[in-house]
Amino acid sequence: MTDVGKNLPDGLWDALDSMEASAHLQLSSDLSPFEKPIRMCYEAGVMAPMLPSNRSQDSTFGTAGLFLKRTLNDLRAVWVLLLKGYTSQAGSVAASLYENALATVVISRSKTASSELQRSSDGELPWGAQELSKKAASIWVEEQKQNEAANNGLEYEKTWRYLYATYKWLCQIKHPTLKSTFHDSEATSLEPTSYVVMAAPDLRKENLPVKCAIAAVAFSRTHDAISAFAQTLNPDRKKESYKDFERRMTVSSKEALDAAKTLVKGNLPFTIRGSKFETVSRSRIFKK
Repeated sequence: MTDVGKNLPDGLWDALDSMEASAHLQLSSDLSPFEKPIRMCYEAGVMAPMLPSNRSQDSTFGTAGLFLKRTLNDLRAVWVLLLKGYTSQAGSVAASLYENALATVVISRSKTASSELQRSSDGELPWGAQELSKKAASIWVEEQKQNEAANNGLEYEKTWRYLYATYKWLCQIKHPTLKSTFHDSEATSLEPTSYVVMAAPDLRKENLPVKCAIAAVAFSRTHDAISAFAQTLNPDRKKESYKDFERRMTVSSKEALDAAKTLVKGNLPFTIRGSKFETVSRSRIFKK
């Protein structure tokens, strides 16, 4: 930490506007491979509740829709924060997105989840992040068993552990941890041993893999939520509106995976090493 002087803070709050505008220009370019798939995924999420279906009035979808809406809000917030250079704040919102997205999956696809939630006296989810991961993994594994065309079957134990590992990594950012907090301090460093205590966009090259990993997780969990919600509606797949929805989901998934393979590379500056969930491959950010 360093002394920034008695009068230097004057005007720094207003200066953030121009700093963030400059950050947006650079990061829009750096993160451009994610822009189209995230946009298309969001659009598909807006379309999902309006797909032609005779099940749309089921109360389950009203409940699941609440969490899907929150997921879409979180996705937008993650993207805005990433483009302004606030990586850790984007990661914190992405941790919230993870829970809202998997809540959407579980409520949409589980026969008992909605009633379990309704019995919650305080309105809180009756499942923590790890339990949500296990429930989602169980749903996906069972669905693949029922799909005769599946040729790359998921394993329950590996699936929920890989899924939960991404959340644990986000929690390194969301919660006060030395690994993540020390990495953040270097965004305002003046020299190797000092830094300025102030808000500022993080434009460092070594921070880009963190931004990209956050974007990849946020996209993948949102895509999971939308897919589960739409699948349970059992929409009329012959309608043009559904075909448009399916196209957005398919194209966005492929392009987001390509973006992750291109940009989420090199060593992340902090990991969940030491945790029992540390063995997590970047390719497993996407469950498919």
